[in-house]
This record gives sequence, C-alpha cells and structure tokens, in this order.
Amino acid sequence: MLFVGRIASNYRSYDGLVADRQFKKAYAEAVASSPDGHPRINRKGVGSFTQYYQYPGERKLFTKALQLLDEYLIEDTLPVIAWRISGDTATFGGLHCQKATCHFKAGIMLHGFCPDLPVHSGPWKLNGLPGVIVDARDTRNDVLFAFDGVERTVPSPTTDQATANTDEKGC
Repeated sequence: MLFVGRIASNYRSYDGLVADRQFKKAYAEAVASSPDGHPRINRKGVGSFTQYYQYPGERKLFTKALQLLDEYLIEDTLPVIAWRISGDTATFGGLHCQKATCHFKAGIMLHGFCPDLPVHSGPWKLNGLPGVIVDARDTRNDVLFAFDGVERTVPSPTTDQATANTDEKGC
C-alpha cells in the first residue's frame, strides 16, 4: 500500500499489514488465556513488515524494520534513479499513465507513472518521476507492485507523523 501526501509518502506491504493485525489479535488472546502471563505464540504470515517513508523534497528515506518484537528506524538518502521516460502510455484504474524504465538494484524495472498526480514517490524505494508510480515490475515479473486503485484517506489522530502527512491520495 502506498500512502501519498503533499510532503511525504509511506509504503508498506498489504499482506504484512494484515499478518501484523492477525498476530496482534492472536497475541492479545494468548496473553488473556495464558495461566502464567507468558503466552507462547508463533508469528505467521506473508509479506514484509518493513515500511518505507519517503520525503522527496529533502531527499530522505526512512526504513522502519521489525525484527522479532523490536522496531528499528534507519535514516538514509533517497536513491537517485536514472529514468528513461518513453512516449508509451497506459491506463491503470482510470489513471492516464506514462511508461518509464530504469536499471535499479540489479534488474531492469518497468514503471507506469501518473503525471496527473504530481508527487515524486512510488512503492518501496522507487522515486523521482514527475508523478506517482502506480505500476512497477522487473522484466521477469519476479518483482511486482500492482495498482489496485486510488482512495482519498483522512489520517486518524493515532497515525504516526509520516503517515499523517500522506492525506492526499492512497493507492
């Protein structure tokens, strides 16, 4: 899931989000039913529990990683990606998009980006195009970030600051 706002974006695996919610519910139930207060539960699920927060205006990237029950926040710079924008176009969920390609992290990536959504973010560490990246994949489709739709969201008071800045579009 990609949450995009005026100054920041947040990307997290939807499968990881669902698995995390299921684990927290199972853990709370195990604590409540544990006679000694020490629940025993295995964390199961698919997807990544890592989140990426991009601040394109500042060229910053924060990676929030979960290792066992500890969270780590790692600050880095956004990678500079050498894009080749073509004249090819496609439509994803009603959004008119252009095609761009790059060589990134040992593979050729193909992307569709929407210039009508003028935010320079995308899923994972992808960034730097003149619009939101709504489709990204490698040439063999081993890595795939598929567009599912756009939804306007309103952050809740409990949302962390990076996600609170992502109130424009979610996809």
